[in-house]
Amino acid sequence: MDIDEGTLKSARRRFKREKLRNVEAIHGAADNPKLPSNLDAVLSVRAYHEYEMLAETLPAVKAALKPEGVFVVIDEWPIRTMNRPREVQLKNHVLAPSLVEEDLKKAGFEILHRDDEFLDDLDKEEAQWLISARPLSK
Repeated sequence: MDIDEGTLKSARRRFKREKLRNVEAIHGAADNPKLPSNLDAVLSVRAYHEYEMLAETLPAVKAALKPEGVFVVIDEWPIRTMNRPREVQLKNHVLAPSLVEEDLKKAGFEILHRDDEFLDDLDKEEAQWLISARPLSK
């Protein structure tokens, strides 16, 4: 799911080139990811920090998942802005996992796993964290 048609076109070309048949590129909106229902999992990679309307998006993700479904979020560490406000982190296209964990719990998700060092390349100025969560109840 993405709200940018160019990104979706690129993804569709890749799916075709790599003969991937178990994925679908969905054109969502800022306030509605337009996900189908009864999903086993939703994966958000380096995109959560772009979610502008959490109050609408997170309940929509929760509603799309099976009761045992999992929402996995992977995003960038705010290396230089870790102790700064959310707004400052978002300007740099990063977000602390503690803020996302708080968002998910508030939206009715149970945190299954959090890995603050999911991807950490010591030779680069970037690191990524991972959180997996499932709906508390439908």
